[in-house]
Amino acid sequence: MVKYFSVLVLIFSFLTFSNGQLYFCVGTQSYSYEIKSQTLQPIPCIDNWDQLRFYHPWSKIQEYRGDLKHFPSDGINTIAYATWSNYNVDINDCSKSNSISYNFKNARILKANDSKLFWPFYIDHLGRIYFSNAMSTTQNTEPIFYRSNNYLGGNPTLTELDLEVDLNFILSDMTVYKDKLIVLGFENSNNYLFHFDINSLDLIKKIQLDIPITQIASVVQDCDSIQMYGFLNFKNSEWGEIDTVHVYKLNVELGILSDHTSFVAPGEVLLHQNVISPSEFLASETNCDLLIDLDRNNSGLLFPYDFSPEDRLCFGNTAKIADEDTYIHTSYPLSHIDIFLKDVRDQGNEQLIFSGLPGINFTDSGNSVYRLQGSSPNTPDSIYALALKNITYQNTALPKTYGVRDIQIVGSNAAKTGDTIHSYITVGITISSDTFVCGKDIFPFEGKDYFAGDTIAKWLLADSGCDTLIEIYVKNHAVPIISITGDQLLCFDSAVTLISNDHWSYLWHQNDNYSATNEFITNRDDEILLTVTNEFGCKKDTSIFLQKGIDFNTTIPGLVNIEEGDTMWIDLGIKGDALDDVIISPNSGLYYLEDRLLFKGFSSQEYALTLQGEGGCSLSKNLFVDVVLKDLKSRIPNIVQSISQLNSIVNFDLGDGVSILGCAIYDRWGNQVYSCSDSENNAWNTTIQNQSAETGVYSYFLQYELKNGKTDFLYGDITVLK
Repeated sequence: MVKYFSVLVLIFSFLTFSNGQLYFCVGTQSYSYEIKSQTLQPIPCIDNWDQLRFYHPWSKIQEYRGDLKHFPSDGINTIAYATWSNYNVDINDCSKSNSISYNFKNARILKANDSKLFWPFYIDHLGRIYFSNAMSTTQNTEPIFYRSNNYLGGNPTLTELDLEVDLNFILSDMTVYKDKLIVLGFENSNNYLFHFDINSLDLIKKIQLDIPITQIASVVQDCDSIQMYGFLNFKNSEWGEIDTVHVYKLNVELGILSDHTSFVAPGEVLLHQNVISPSEFLASETNCDLLIDLDRNNSGLLFPYDFSPEDRLCFGNTAKIADEDTYIHTSYPLSHIDIFLKDVRDQGNEQLIFSGLPGINFTDSGNSVYRLQGSSPNTPDSIYALALKNITYQNTALPKTYGVRDIQIVGSNAAKTGDTIHSYITVGITISSDTFVCGKDIFPFEGKDYFAGDTIAKWLLADSGCDTLIEIYVKNHAVPIISITGDQLLCFDSAVTLISNDHWSYLWHQNDNYSATNEFITNRDDEILLTVTNEFGCKKDTSIFLQKGIDFNTTIPGLVNIEEGDTMWIDLGIKGDALDDVIISPNSGLYYLEDRLLFKGFSSQEYALTLQGEGGCSLSKNLFVDVVLKDLKSRIPNIVQSISQLNSIVNFDLGDGVSILGCAIYDRWGNQVYSCSDSENNAWNTTIQNQSAETGVYSYFLQYELKNGKTDFLYGDITVLK
């Protein structure tokens, strides 16, 4: 069974964050809200935004949809996995869109017996998405948190985060603030703000908020200015009506809410589905002491600070090495920035060109090594950022050689040398496609064999413009795992049956006999061929050889009678193949000797017999041996002495194989002095109302049942002496 759900995630273009823009939904219309002016503006293109979402740092709107695929875990419950697709929509032209699909590998998205989905809540500056099912968990359902490893395409892996929260915790929102994972939610109707170490996931502190809030969002101006806000709108609550939104400044370290403002929205506010800040992902940065970011809004999806222009250098000769929103922040002024042009393939035709900027020197040291250095030791970070935007990669070769040029950028100041930041310039055109093989099959291409995991590269070299690379990725589909179950020895019209998935395609073949079901019945001793095709079109062949066994029969009766204490030989009456052995269950009282059965038991018993012939075939039979008991009345004493230590008990024990259903003892006046209802409590101790019975004759009456199910009655007299 496949269940479907959709998650809508809206992403809006931005270059600066100075106005403190927030996004949320009112009814079926999406709005932006500017904190400073407290004004609402409708967002073009988007008119339906009613699902949980988060801001992904792209320069286009993002709509995320997910499909839950259920797979059996133990034959009863199912575990679901998520397949996500994202759709890019240009905010200025809603008709343009494209989609990318990917799966989360090796991650359980939905636990068995839990109907709550996992929703995305936040993405950090490294491109890692945070998920949880705790937005609305059922009673005693474990809250689970996940984090993806990246968002670089393909199939990201999810890691489960072991966060210390209550079993019935209800999540409202989560975000990352520098080196802390901040989780907002409710435990037993109390509103808490949790601080977890982003690396160890240890709980640092848990703050109870005086004013309940349901959402948090950070507005980031730059590394020195990060302000978190809290939001509230509860339907019919003391804090306001459904269309009123309350906004607070939140001191995240102390959990203090202040500077309360509110506004009335023109409809139902869906704050429970998230409030979005376009700059919130930047609050997770921890490298602000020397930070060079070539693509501040990550429009190229190269997390966290790298850049690659969309255009592939082909017919033109130049490309910018940094985006227009390049950002630099340092704790100490930069002394210089070193730039290295790597992977040069058109020698003598590739270089970096600087268009010039007052206050900055650009030097070429040869061997594709360059340096930016301010004229003053206190050159501002903004001047260095502007200088990087004024550097251009140039390639004048005709034609240009395909490949990616790696431009490495390293800043230094008095405190440290920063991390290496990359600008990737792609020269040439790439056309990619996938092809599939089944299991370990080969894929032949232009005289060479390829296997799953191989990449086939075919070059189309250009006379002008640039080269084209055709990449074919060889992937594999699983081959069906099958087995034929059944007796390969044909005895008594035995059947051969395949046990496998019911959506596969089957083809059985035995001479001129074909079958396309998952069960094949035959009584012909010959080879059976089976071909199974799964949903990917991958086939698996197997076969078995059936041999004709030697059939035999027996005339052994189903019931024999024997008197107690006697022995009896029972003839099996085998016709056909001689017996190899007889397996008897239970294995007491009845024995297989000299091709016959010998009974030496003392009670009735039903036996299960498996008769194994020398040719390999076997028969199953049931045999009931009914033991006729002798003189049951003699097993009951007729004289007892009530004051005797040894002979004062009347025990109605009739021996093995006889069950007492009930008994009663009467005195000579017809008064009942004792009774029993089963075989466990059927002994009279010759007392009446805790007094020794008087001397006299007493009559007994009892009902019993034999092992064969027959019931009968027994009665007589007992003389009691003192």
